[in-house]
Amino acid sequence: STVRPWYDIAKEVTVTGTVSSVLTKSTPEVRTSGGTHLIVETSSGRVDASMGKFATKGHGALSVTAGERVQLTGVMKTLGGQQVFITRLVLANGKVYKIRNEYGFSYRPASRNASTKTEAKGGQL
Repeated sequence: STVRPWYDIAKEVTVTGTVSSVLTKSTPEVRTSGGTHLIVETSSGRVDASMGKFATKGHGALSVTAGERVQLTGVMKTLGGQQVFITRLVLANGKVYKIRNEYGFSYRPASRNASTKTEAKGGQL
C-alpha cells in the first residue's frame, strides 16, 4: 500500500478573505491545534487557518490583525474532528510569507529567510 503524505502539495488551494481574529491559544469557541491560527471569513464561509508555532515569531514574521484582507495557500485537513486549513503561504500587506515548506513542515524563524524558491512550485498567489 502507498503511504499518503501528511501534506499533499497537489491538493493545495488558495482562499481569500478578511481576518476576523488572530488566535494564539484555544478558546471555548475555537479549539486550536497549537500555534497561531487566523480565523478568516471567505466567500464560502469561515476558515480556521493554522499558521504553526513560528509564523508570528522572529525576523520577517507574519503580522496581521483583524480586518485585514489575506490570501492563503494550503491544504484543508480534518484534525480532532475539525476542519483546519494548513497554511503554507500567506499574502498579506503586499508581501508573501512562507509559513511551511512543500511537505507541510513549519519554518523556524532562522530558516524562513534561507528558504529556496522551490516553495512556490505548488501554488501561485
